[in-house]
Amino acid sequence: LISPALVTPNLGTPSAGVMTNMTGAVTASLVDDAVTGAKIENNPTIAGNLTVSGDFVPSTALSHRNMIINGGMQVAQRSTAEVIISDGSNEGYQTVDRFSQSFGSAAGGAVKWTQVQNEVPDISGGDMFTNSLKVQCSTTTTENTNKEINIVTKLEVQDMERFGWGKTNKKDAVLSFYFKTSVVGIYSIYLQTSGSGTRRRMISFSVADTNWNRYEIPISADTVALSGDGNSFGILIAWQLINVPNYEYTGGTDSGWGTTIYLTDDGQADFMSNTSNVLYLTGVQLELGSNATPFEHRSYGDELARCQRYYQKFIETEAATGGVSRANLGDGLWYQAPQVLGTLLYTTKRANPAISSSGADALKCYVAGGSLSSNDATPCDMIRCGAARFNIYGFAGGSTGTAGQGTHIILNANEYIEINAELL
Repeated sequence: LISPALVTPNLGTPSAGVMTNMTGAVTASLVDDAVTGAKIENNPTIAGNLTVSGDFVPSTALSHRNMIINGGMQVAQRSTAEVIISDGSNEGYQTVDRFSQSFGSAAGGAVKWTQVQNEVPDISGGDMFTNSLKVQCSTTTTENTNKEINIVTKLEVQDMERFGWGKTNKKDAVLSFYFKTSVVGIYSIYLQTSGSGTRRRMISFSVADTNWNRYEIPISADTVALSGDGNSFGILIAWQLINVPNYEYTGGTDSGWGTTIYLTDDGQADFMSNTSNVLYLTGVQLELGSNATPFEHRSYGDELARCQRYYQKFIETEAATGGVSRANLGDGLWYQAPQVLGTLLYTTKRANPAISSSGADALKCYVAGGSLSSNDATPCDMIRCGAARFNIYGFAGGSTGTAGQGTHIILNANEYIEINAELL
């Protein structure tokens, strides 16, 4: 029995012939400059190092690919404590920034909602996470006409412009995320844009096991352009938790873009059927292209700054010397005996924000030799995207300062100020 020979052809000069019926180990080599203008196709994998002496020109950006803010669930400015959410109670943004819970059309049931630290397995080579959004059914309900329960995130129109939807050179997108749930089955993604007539689409995906998995949802470009101001709502992405019979799609896994409302796949899993049902979501990414790239990890500082464009909370923080440090809000002037004027600076917001405090006594203003607690439930007026004017009128017990003297404004113990410009 003769062993196959090691064949090492030198492909220096291409010929018209074709090599066939080659057996055994084959090693091919190319002499310098033997291949010009070559194109590598069909998703090859290069096991060793690749050195490019010229420019490397990718088809999509290497950084700033991910349009989702806080997709790794790192930032939770409001609280990290568990919150119970139901229709009309704590709906909207709770705990994890930029992701909200909605109970549409007075849907029944309730969920527990919180940020958790549970390491996600490295299932795709390089995507490691320590934070995720946890949602657990708290009160059960059943599917009912037009009632929906979902997890939502939204983007601005100006952040969607790179897609060019509705234009000649429109581009496809891909949504990817890490998802784990105790309820296997079909889940639905509902998309809604600001395009003329309100553009909608439903795409479903199948969950086959209760492990962490990464799911990729290709989104072909819409032929209708987005409308609205640059900082207004551009696209809504919703993960549905219960079937919506009046708006279910029976034609498959993708309804395509249109104006007809399809919220769920007709085979949608019933997450709200048992109080032991739980899901986790993290690593959410929306990017150009038809194939998902590894998740774009950003530093906590970068992610926090992006989140603060929409919401910011001034609270007590841990002091370097122990104990707590009450937030220093700004300096001001005793304009007249019962009134302080000053400036509150904050991260520039998406739009003029709403400013609220935890109570009328949330603030403290210094006077010569002491300080006075506020008695004003609306301490700010003349509100702008990047700053507001303190106009604190009234103090506890009717106390006053001295007109013309300066003051420093801080938070009272256990109080806070919220600055909100969320996309609603």
